[in-house]
Amino acid sequence: MKYKKENGVVLVQFIKSHIGHDENIGRLNLKKDERAEIAGKLKFGVPLDVILDQIRDDTSDIHAALITTTKQDLRNIIRDFNLDPTRSHSDDDVSIEIWCTKVSGVNDPSFNPVIYYKQQGDHSDNENLNVEEVLLIISNAFQRNMLIQFGNNIICIDSTHGMNQYDFHLTSLVVIDEYGRGIPAAFCISNKKDTNTWSIFF
Repeated sequence: MKYKKENGVVLVQFIKSHIGHDENIGRLNLKKDERAEIAGKLKFGVPLDVILDQIRDDTSDIHAALITTTKQDLRNIIRDFNLDPTRSHSDDDVSIEIWCTKVSGVNDPSFNPVIYYKQQGDHSDNENLNVEEVLLIISNAFQRNMLIQFGNNIICIDSTHGMNQYDFHLTSLVVIDEYGRGIPAAFCISNKKDTNTWSIFF
């Protein structure tokens, strides 16, 4: 598209057919063998930055999709090859339930970071929560200690949502330490922000 301005009028020349490039580099996909090779490195714990450096330092004739590989591409490979050690199952609901069960089985209950958990679709022991609500409240021993130590001064609450496909809300409860730094004291993941949710969280 070309344009020029003459006597206060903008003239635009638009060419509909685009030629001269066989492939759009930004839309190229990694080949199966390249993804498998990268997955092998990731499985053995090679850091993402090191893998990207190795790709860019490779002087062999590799194609453009590999050269333009980003960290997000590597994260997608981790997801697709099931390489995330923190993820116990490919289904997120099941993975979270497994994690909650695992951390609740520690010898010392004070180390259990799960304060409250209600899975979506399950009935709750709290009559104010309906079956469609999800609520996960997390605070580890250090965070609870910080809340006790600094919670009598300033408590900040921040909520965000839309950061993933579930559109759940993440609410953070933050205290301010003696140096003026914010320390997250608890997290609440929920599909609602209402009085019932806050009553359980707080």
